[in-house]
Amino acid sequence: LHGTTPAEVSAELRASETFCSRLTEALGSADCMEKLLSESSVAALAGKLVLNSAGLAVPEAGPGARPLQAAGIYVLLSTMNHACAPSARIKTSAETGAEVSMLTTRAVQAGEPLTLAYVPTDWPVAERRERLLSHWFFECDCYRCEMEGCLAKALAAAGCEARR
Repeated sequence: LHGTTPAEVSAELRASETFCSRLTEALGSADCMEKLLSESSVAALAGKLVLNSAGLAVPEAGPGARPLQAAGIYVLLSTMNHACAPSARIKTSAETGAEVSMLTTRAVQAGEPLTLAYVPTDWPVAERRERLLSHWFFECDCYRCEMEGCLAKALAAAGCEARR
């Protein structure tokens, strides 16, 4: 929402008669439109958008043929869990950036879940964990974070300083 509250977004959407009439027509009910544009619904939808969107760059679509920075919701990607040592990565189509492919990054055992890294994998464990907590609202307990955390504690106990 970039500094705009759900109440402000709700009010702005409700102020557009054209938008409200078209939304009512699409939903088939003014009551449904009112519920969808409520402050609580806007807040819930914004949260889902933030947590499930994927950033992408559309090549040569921006001013001066620069990449256009955008975001999209991709059903497959929004179901993927995080790991700091992911088993897959995403690749967007070079032409439009609209198509997303998932490629494995290592051998994957049958039945092993595919995972993506939500944060750069070259960050130190503390930075990865902080970003995951502040942006995705979970404490990372993946295998890599647990091992790096144990190593840092062991080094500290031995009077050594962990280096990046």
